Amino acid sequence: MKKIIFLIAVLYYPALLAQRTVSMNFDLYQNAANNIIAMEGNFPLIYSGNVGGNSYYFELEQPTVEFNQNFMKMIALLRINTTPTGYLELEIRPSIYVNYEISTDNVTAFLEYFPNYINTNFPQIPQWVKDKIIEHYQSLQLTMYPAKILDYAESYVPDFLANEVSNISFSIQSLPGKLQIGISFIVTGIPPNYQCYTFNKTYAKITSNVRVDIKRLTLMISTGEIYYDFNGTMPIQKGGEAIFNIYNPNNWINAQNGRIIRVLLQSNIRGTFLRVYSADYMPDNNQWEGPKPMQVTFD
Repeated sequence: MKKIIFLIAVLYYPALLAQRTVSMNFDLYQNAANNIIAMEGNFPLIYSGNVGGNSYYFELEQPTVEFNQNFMKMIALLRINTTPTGYLELEIRPSIYVNYEISTDNVTAFLEYFPNYINTNFPQIPQWVKDKIIEHYQSLQLTMYPAKILDYAESYVPDFLANEVSNISFSIQSLPGKLQIGISFIVTGIPPNYQCYTFNKTYAKITSNVRVDIKRLTLMISTGEIYYDFNGTMPIQKGGEAIFNIYNPNNWINAQNGRIIRVLLQSNIRGTFLRVYSADYMPDNNQWEGPKPMQVTFD
């Protein structure tokens, strides 16, 4: 997923300044799915405690998934040991119908079904034990997982782009031993946005919605006199900012002299480019003023 989104974001960068729907298809085999669970999970999960004088101990072994025609099943062994029940082993086997189309809402419903599954299928254990099993299950916050898919996808968009990933949809068919999966999502390109602010006549701040480096920042007047000059590399992270102490007694000069802030920036995809902002208005009001009007852009 990471490599696919990265390539899409880079190769289609000009088109993605608008919006593009991206689709892909692949097979997920049962063995591969279970290997992923083994690598990413932290099993067994162990919980213990005391309720009303009764002690309990739960141990959930690593679950496995089983792909059948039109059905996907999870199989897990839950070991419990409580004061009233003694030692028990419960096999948990919830399943979901999977035939061509499934959404994140379907996944959420499947995850939310678990408490009902526990309450319905294990009459041999006391209700308070069921309640504790459900409580610990809900503490895992698995129902938040579908919403995290978007965050996961968007987190792998290169930080020198401002693209957003949205509306992920699935087309899934469960077959013996594998899932046939189609994924579609919308990538929306947001133009890079570099803003300039000042605080009194002491600080200048540059913000950016993409990863970029400031190579030079100069406070000067139109006649060429320079009051502050940074020459180096100051990185700005995506959605971040860089602040410069530009204080100079001459900053108090009459704004009619055409005070400007010139910023030379560099990014992985655009190379080196220049932005020039008007800095005539720099009041001493103890608050950030801006964004400053942009006078010149050179790409």
